[in-house]
Amino acid sequence: MFEIIIIIIIIIIIIIIIIIIIIIIIIIIIIIIIIIINNNNSNIIIIINKNIIITIIILIINIIIIII
Repeated sequence: MFEIIIIIIIIIIIIIIIIIIIIIIIIIIIIIIIIIINNNNSNIIIIINKNIIITIIILIINIIIIII
């Protein structure tokens, strides 16, 4: 019985993490679209894209560490 409760808790945590990641990705996509619409300077867009990718990687690593 105790094992089932632990499994359910782990599944809930994983679902929450996936939802958070999806929300973060959606926000990032919206930000990129706004930047592209507001600014035609491709250099700025490339710099922002690199920063966003680094941020996502750091977030994923942090989430994995939290799970472990």
